[in-house]
Parts: sequence; C-alpha cells; structure tokens
Amino acid sequence: MIFEQLLKHEHPQQDSLTPIPVLAVPLSQTQVEAIILNWVNVNLPAWLTGHVVIEATQSQPAIAFGNVYHNTTGDMLLLTTIILNGSGDSARYYCDAANPPLTEVAYCGHTPAGDVYQCISIQVPRNYYFQLESTSGSPSIFNHSQWIISIDIV
Repeated sequence: MIFEQLLKHEHPQQDSLTPIPVLAVPLSQTQVEAIILNWVNVNLPAWLTGHVVIEATQSQPAIAFGNVYHNTTGDMLLLTTIILNGSGDSARYYCDAANPPLTEVAYCGHTPAGDVYQCISIQVPRNYYFQLESTSGSPSIFNHSQWIISIDIV
C-alpha cells in the first residue's frame, strides 16, 4: 500500500492525484530514491510529510582531471563542477559501476575564441565510480562542489 501511495504524485496544474503505473514487484531503496528524485519539481502530497526524509550535505573536496573516484558514502552524490574552457578545450565526466568508468554522462566544450565558464552536473549512484577527463586542449577546474543526498523512508 505505501508503495502504491508513493507512486502517485500531484501535478501543480491539477487538483487530483494522477497515479503512475504501479509495479508488481517490491521496490528496493535505490528504486524508491530514483522515484523520489524525479519529484524535484513536483508538489509532493501533504500526507508524505514525516514519511520521507531527504537530507543534503554539501562539501567542496578536491578533484583532478584523470583521477578515478569511488562513491563510498552509501548515498547518492550530486556533483557540480565549473570548468574554465578556452578555445578548443573540452572536458567529460564518466560514471559506471565498474572501475574505470567508461560511460560518458556529461560533456562541455568551447570552440569560439576567448574563455568561457561552463557548469557540468552529474548524479553518482552509491558504489559507482566517476572520473573527470580533460579530453582536448587544457581546460581548468574553477570550482567543484558535491552534495551527499540521503533519502530515508521512516
């Protein structure tokens, strides 16, 4: 019953609840987190208060191009990196369950003359690996922040 209720969300333009198709299998904590994270720009039903606790802890750890990092926090990470790209510079984020990560999940590049600041944001599931690569030219990391997103069902 609780999962059927969790799989309903309220549309801001409507007064009624619109059900999302209910899964016939039990959901894992990771699947519930994915569903809840898709509600970021949606009004949650009032009855949900007290049942789901979402906590975000922000930090600014050092990050370097080419290094592989492992999310061992036990929670999802949200990474935001500001890259200073000059003409012909580019950078990519890779993220995967295996080390080294091979799946490209974000890219930023710049071709006109001059410098530009570009923001890359990615989500890193628990126990996944991620890597920021300088893929052409010589971009630099201007700023890097990470948020540990903890979601608990109580």
